[in-house]
Formats: sequence, C-alpha cells, structure tokens
Amino acid sequence: MAQVLQAKKDFDKAIDKFLLVCECTERVIAMNPGANVEIHWVVFSLGAISDIYQDRQDYNKSILYRNAQRAFLEFMQTQKGTNKSTFATNSDSDDEDLITIATKSHSYMKLFESVHEAMKAPEKPPPEDPQELMRKLQEARKKDEEEKIEQTIKLLNEAADAREKEIQNSFWKRNMQRITDHPVIFVFIVLIISVCVILFVKFKPKKKINIPGGIDAQMAYLEQYVRDYERKHGKKEPKKPVMHGHHHHHHHHDL
Repeated sequence: MAQVLQAKKDFDKAIDKFLLVCECTERVIAMNPGANVEIHWVVFSLGAISDIYQDRQDYNKSILYRNAQRAFLEFMQTQKGTNKSTFATNSDSDDEDLITIATKSHSYMKLFESVHEAMKAPEKPPPEDPQELMRKLQEARKKDEEEKIEQTIKLLNEAADAREKEIQNSFWKRNMQRITDHPVIFVFIVLIISVCVILFVKFKPKKKINIPGGIDAQMAYLEQYVRDYERKHGKKEPKKPVMHGHHHHHHHHDL
C-alpha cells in the first residue's frame, strides 16, 4: 500500500504508512520481547522514507532515516551470527534465554530511539541564508534595471539616427538644429536624473546596498552619449554630404 502511494507521489500518506509498519513492530516487541519479528519490513520502510525525503531535498531527515536503517541492518547481521552459535550449542538453559531476550529487547529499544529521533527532526531544511536571498533579489533588480536602460539607449540611438537623416535632407533644418540641440540635451539630462531616482528608490530599503557596477557603467554610457551628441551636432561646421548615402536606409525613421 505504502509503495503504491509512493509511486503516486502521495508522499505524506506514504510516509505515514511506512511509519505505521515501524510503530506496529515496536509495539509487538515491547509486549512480547521474545517474539520472532519480521524486522526486515522495518528496514525496508526506513529506506523508503529516506528516499522520499531525499526527493524532497530534505537531506537532514533523509540522512537520519538512512542512519536508522543502517543501524537495524547491522543489528540483523549480528543476530544471524548469535542465532547460529545458539543452535550449535543447543543449550536448554532458561536463564541464558532470558538474558538473550533481555539483551535483544534493550537493543531494539535503542534502535527504535533512532527512528523516533528522525521522526522528531523538523520537516524541511533550514531556510535560505538571508544574505543569499538579498543577493538574488539584487541580481534580479539589477537585471531588470539594466534591461530598461538598454532599451532607453536603443530608443535614443534610433531617435538620433532619424534626426540626423532629417537634418541632412535640408539645409535650413541643419541651421534649425542649433536651436533645438539644447532642449534635446536638457531632455537627456532629465532622463538620466529620472533613472537615478528610480534606482535609488528601488534600493532604498537597505542602506548598505550599493548600486551594482553594471548600472554605473550604463549611466556613464548615457552621459558620454550626451557629450558626444553635443560635440557632433551642436558645434560642427555644415559639411557632411558624404554620409547622405550611408544613412539612406534609415528613411523609415523620418519624423
């Protein structure tokens, strides 16, 4: 029955059934220490429980049940040896039998203690280290922010390409560019400040958390982009007809 439940992944019920085998065997031995008990069913059950906890990645419980199983196996091995020697001498001494039974009973009590210890152990493995959780959270946030910044840079580049083509198409528009350049740079700076504010608000809960290096690099890229843009469009002589053909494929960006 327990094996069927285990196969169906009904692990909690399977564990209960396997433990019931152990508990029934323990009760029989307690009431009748001389009884010839099928102890191999206990060994099988403990192994099965250990396997279930291993599948659940609850390694602490799995090891405890595996150790209990090993202790029972070792005891069975020693019993095989003593039984043979007892039959060989064929002793009729009742006292000797009582001592053997008492010793056996005591051994079983100790063995079942290891089973109870495994049962009492807390269920799941200890919770994840808080620092490790924080690190994972930071990584997720960092990735999210970097993707947003990369998307922003991509949009800026596309807008810049479209503007450049438009400027090259008309001489008067090139002169107009000198007037519009400063508002564009102003918009870029506002954008950078906005990104900074978003990042600082996101990372505010913990004072010690630094903004990851990847984001700093992206911010530096944006600032450099603004400087390059100003140098390229704000302070240049009107001489770039050569580039006309190169940018022709950008006509889908016309504003």
